[in-house]
Amino acid sequence: EFAIVLQDTRTEECLNFAERIRKNIEMHNFGDESREIHCTISIGIAHYPDPDITCGEDLISKADKALYTAKGEGRNRVCIL
Repeated sequence: EFAIVLQDTRTEECLNFAERIRKNIEMHNFGDESREIHCTISIGIAHYPDPDITCGEDLISKADKALYTAKGEGRNRVCIL
């Protein structure tokens, strides 16, 4: 897992950015000329300010919950809670 922090970014912009990443990874061939290898990713987004988020740990926890929601809904998707 890894995190990307976007400052001064509206929720819609975050969703669009994450969806572009998801699509690029889905379309990319990670193999070589002899074999194609494709993979997908699930992305969870947390956005601040949010009344449920009072510290950095809350932000990470909410993003993690969103990630596992995306995985639970079938993977290869972006989810924000």
